[in-house]
Amino acid sequence: MLGTTTSTATVRAAWRPFSTTVSVGFASSSKRDPAAFWTSDERLIKAIRRRQETYRLAQVGNSARKKSDRVEAAQLANAEVRWLVQHVRKLQTDTAASEQNSRQILDRNSRRKLVAMATQMTRANVPLSYLLGSMPFGSLPVELTVRPPTLLPRPETEHWATAVVADLLRAIEASTTSSSSTPPTIRIADLCTGSGCVALLIAHALRSELGDDADWRVVACDRSPLAVHLARENAAKLGFSERNVRIVEADVFSDVDMDGLASIAGGPFDVVVSNPPYIPRREWQTLSAEVRAHEDPAALIGERDIPPATLERVPGEGIVQDGGSDVQRSFVDRTGLAFHQRLAELLYRPSFSARDSQWRAHGVPRLVAEYGKGQQRLVAKLHAELVAPADRLPRVVRLPKHQLVVVGVGNATTHPLTRHSIGQVVLDPLLARLVAHDAQIRRHLAQARDGLEQERTEALASGRIDPHARPDWTQPVPAQIPLSCASTEGQYLDPNDRVAMPTELTKVRAGKSGGWAATFPLLVRSDSSSHVYQVEVSLYKPSQAMNLSGVGLRAFLTAHHPNPTDPAVVDDTLVLQDDLDIDFGLVKSKSTGSASGHNGVRDILARLNVVDTKLARLRIGIGRPPPPAKEAKNEWLPSLGKKAAKAIPVDKWVLSKLSKDELASCTARDGAVVGQVETAALEWIQQRCAHIAAANDREPKLAMRKDQFGMHRSVWIY
Repeated sequence: MLGTTTSTATVRAAWRPFSTTVSVGFASSSKRDPAAFWTSDERLIKAIRRRQETYRLAQVGNSARKKSDRVEAAQLANAEVRWLVQHVRKLQTDTAASEQNSRQILDRNSRRKLVAMATQMTRANVPLSYLLGSMPFGSLPVELTVRPPTLLPRPETEHWATAVVADLLRAIEASTTSSSSTPPTIRIADLCTGSGCVALLIAHALRSELGDDADWRVVACDRSPLAVHLARENAAKLGFSERNVRIVEADVFSDVDMDGLASIAGGPFDVVVSNPPYIPRREWQTLSAEVRAHEDPAALIGERDIPPATLERVPGEGIVQDGGSDVQRSFVDRTGLAFHQRLAELLYRPSFSARDSQWRAHGVPRLVAEYGKGQQRLVAKLHAELVAPADRLPRVVRLPKHQLVVVGVGNATTHPLTRHSIGQVVLDPLLARLVAHDAQIRRHLAQARDGLEQERTEALASGRIDPHARPDWTQPVPAQIPLSCASTEGQYLDPNDRVAMPTELTKVRAGKSGGWAATFPLLVRSDSSSHVYQVEVSLYKPSQAMNLSGVGLRAFLTAHHPNPTDPAVVDDTLVLQDDLDIDFGLVKSKSTGSASGHNGVRDILARLNVVDTKLARLRIGIGRPPPPAKEAKNEWLPSLGKKAAKAIPVDKWVLSKLSKDELASCTARDGAVVGQVETAALEWIQQRCAHIAAANDREPKLAMRKDQFGMHRSVWIY
């Protein structure tokens, strides 16, 4: 490996002409046999590999070099040399490489070709793929033709393109299964297609799944004539006809060109994919020499005014690092996100993008686009800010068919303030906290609405948003937020309305059982903060003894549900119980498991026919009885010694009154115990709401996905 077996003289000599490198690297052997080098493939390949390792290591600056760089350089160099040798051997035999000819000795012409190509890589900084003239991409049956200055496909592009194909195939299978017929028409656009790799990978998958006669279209475009010619060449290589795959020259920033793409496809596109230019101009000089010398800067730098390369013009010619003052260049140009801004605008162009496509129901994204390292937040902010303010209001998802029940077990009638009844002691203060939480969410919604309306008016007044191009920005943000639920269409939530909320649990009667309860609509925020759920919540305190807690709970559930033992009803129930094995002041959650000796939980599990003991519980610690005090010894007068106190029996301990401090911790506004109960209860309510709404949650959303190296590199908008 480089740095362990190679001398400094050899490393320096690797940058000289190839013949010099050979004489230095094999001085001892060449003295004995000057022709040994030219008659041994192993020695030739070893010298080329050593030189390639040195070249790759030099691509990393000394200041940024890490310990693993030598290993990575060696691995990349070995792979490149292996591909290069396989290519030369394939040319020599004019057949596909096999196990037999992979060990075939190269003839003199093949060795000269191998040396010449290796020298081009290290001296002229020519990428290996350009030397080979082709490269594989995804599951395509043949390698794509590549040549400068068209951008080479990258591994991260292949990663997200393969994920798009997987989503499409999954959606096609789901649509075919649900409708028992052929899937509907699907139209896909690939903007800034380059060599056509993404468009052709998707087209190959659609052809394999649906056939050539099915109703699907893939339209790709690029503003570079050289890229369009190369993409068409690759499409013909794969045998695609213009009926299904069209590749045209078009400018992404031209509305006329984009509408022309949609007319070619026969309507607005269901999916838009793109690997647009996104590198800031200031980072041009930091790119490797391979990229700057051979690849089109118009396909790399994220500014709209950079002309594409031609055969007569050197790719990097005329590219300066600053590109003008910050006043002359917009923020998106300085950050390399001009194309991403345009992609976001095209999503809201009805003639180009089908927002309400029937493929949305199967999880197919509207847009998938690649971005650079470190651009995740800027891209997310850019796409979010272009959404109309009226569409950026937090969604309020109402769940009318579900009622979440929080039941506290204990002995409310005979032992109301004991440790055994701590699950019921915290119910009244929990009610007050949940009501306060609902009021806080309403204030947040009102503030969000006012802020979005102010942003809308300022954007229109300053000219940042063109009202003719974006008529959705001319609509004021509604004062009432529509409830997002199929069964409540036409209903709204006004955050400023004062809703009558219960202040305490009141006496209720359910069949032959009774207790205390409070039922109210509760607003709770989702994990992403873009959703707010509204669900009916009931706090219930049975009047039966602890051992009959299941009787009262079943009667209460029967009053609201025809089948209280339905697993869905049980899943919507949370039990607050005391627990001896947890110290006082601690609260722990439990979703499954036995009653662990708790009679109240055991009765609930039995009377609700709970399967696999799957019942959500909050275990509120009351701790074990304190140990008895030790006997005081008196050696002189043993009869006067204090007798040892007896240990408090568990049954008396659990029925003992809570101390003043313990009661305050369970009932006070800043009580530690009730605070933990509130946090855990809200978390359970949030999880239940998210689970219930997941099946119907088809609203557009934004997601950032990582590539195979763990870096966020693509934005997915649904």
